[in-house]
Formats: sequence, structure tokens, C-alpha cells
Amino acid sequence: MGELLNHITSPKIHIQYAKAKEADGRYKEAADAYKHAKDWDNVIRINLEFLQNPEEAVKIVRDTQSVEGAKMVAKYDMT
Repeated sequence: MGELLNHITSPKIHIQYAKAKEADGRYKEAADAYKHAKDWDNVIRINLEFLQNPEEAVKIVRDTQSVEGAKMVAKYDMT
């Protein structure tokens, strides 16, 4: 299924796939699917909550200027 997603342009399908992967605990694949859907807030959330990758989250916030994403990064404990 994952290989087929590269040929699908519908954000709704990518989001459904991302939610399924997230429910299965496959967070990297979920983040990738959210990226294809351009659902940046969920990409940021996954990077912060599950992938422990605040640097990537900050980069996405800078690139997308996501206000909600910036709020999530500000609340994240980077210690």
C-alpha cells in the first residue's frame, strides 16, 4: 500500500493512511503520510510526541510558518 501512495494526490487518502499508521504505532510512516497530505501540524505533533525529534519539528515550523505548530514547539520540553 505504501508504494501506491506515491501515485495518489488526494490529501484525504494520505490523512486516512497516516491515521491508520499512527494507530498501529508506526509513527515515522504516519509522519511521512501527513507530509504528503501537507498536514504540517500533525507532522510537527508526531515529531514532538512520538519521534522525539524537536529539531525536525522546529524546521517544519520555520518552513511552513504554522502558528499551531509554533505553539506545540513552545510547549515541548527540550531539556
